[in-house]
Amino acid sequence: MIDTKILTLGLFSCLFLGCAPPPLEDVSNSREYSGVIGRKIRAKDELLAIGVTLDKNYKKKADYVLITPRPGFSGPEVVFTGKVSKGSEFRIAGVVKYGYFFLYEVHYVVEALDASAGAAPFHVKKSGTPDDPNLGLEKALFEKLT
Repeated sequence: MIDTKILTLGLFSCLFLGCAPPPLEDVSNSREYSGVIGRKIRAKDELLAIGVTLDKNYKKKADYVLITPRPGFSGPEVVFTGKVSKGSEFRIAGVVKYGYFFLYEVHYVVEALDASAGAAPFHVKKSGTPDDPNLGLEKALFEKLT
């Protein structure tokens, strides 16, 4: 039988982790991602730019801007929503892990090449492996330039 103290501790740990925003871990120096830093990509369609706060009280200051397809998402963590034009170009400047333990996403931190950057860094969600022909990005959304 499972010890009730261990079960209780496990449940409270899950509740605690669920209340705090997951940390961003910089993995740019990882050998796995060394080949993507400095590469350029282009948006193949109009996309959304969603400003996200990681503040547990949901301050109206974006910690990063996620570039994502429509319909996007909403919630208290969304500070603003804007548009990214078809053909916008970016350079991959870093890589971060977002989440806990084995439940995480990997985002490329990108710099806009054709517009002035805002205060918060731009993120693009990686869905495949970094060594695939499109750097692990959705082929319908982005194309690799270099």
